[in-house]
Amino acid sequence: MQLALLQVNEIVTGATNFWLWFATGGMTLATLLFLYWASTGQSHNYHHYMAGAAITLWAAMMYIVMATGGGIALITEPTGETRIFYFARYIDWAITTPLLLLTLAWVALGSIGRNPQVVLSLIVADVAMILTGLVSGATAGAFKWFWFVVSCIFFAAVLYLIWGPLQSAARSGITAESSLFFPLAIILTVLWLIYPVVFFFGTEGIGVFSIGVEVFLFAVLDILAKVGFGIVLLGGVRRITEQGRTRAATA
Repeated sequence: MQLALLQVNEIVTGATNFWLWFATGGMTLATLLFLYWASTGQSHNYHHYMAGAAITLWAAMMYIVMATGGGIALITEPTGETRIFYFARYIDWAITTPLLLLTLAWVALGSIGRNPQVVLSLIVADVAMILTGLVSGATAGAFKWFWFVVSCIFFAAVLYLIWGPLQSAARSGITAESSLFFPLAIILTVLWLIYPVVFFFGTEGIGVFSIGVEVFLFAVLDILAKVGFGIVLLGGVRRITEQGRTRAATA
């Protein structure tokens, strides 16, 4: 137990902590930017701005929790080795990934009420993916791989719903924002495919990566998947709005 406490202390005060605070700063700055854009944007796009800000704000709070030594569990493997498990990471994802998907659905459908069955299926599959991933990361021994596979199956369902029904809706061009679906869907797909790879090779998987490398990789992925997604979405919304104003002025 004393060794385990020393391990936690090393993480909280060591170089790994830098990346936790780095992600906190990035998410906080993005939240301020998105709120500023909300204050200067048109009211009919307010839901996009608030969703973007809520995503980065919640992520910032969870990174503060981890950076200050919270949201951590000690998992003892059958070999007797103890590893650090950041369960706060999954609390972050359980809120932010459904919001990202809801925003993507808004872009594709114009209104999530236009196809509620697809949206509900998307959110259920996503939350199930995160929760089974949490169970996998918290499980000691080989049985964690069962939950890892189950999580990947739910992930496959999420990708099917994105590139099936949502893509079809976006191709119909229901709204002007539908054109943003494809770059946003590509961002989420490419980055989210990297998450299980980091899990597999990290401390929750086969242990090729150290905890420091794992925290660094997840921090970078989180910033790209949340901040990058928000900038592409909201920047695109503002551009489309300005183009609409220009056309109206010259008509």
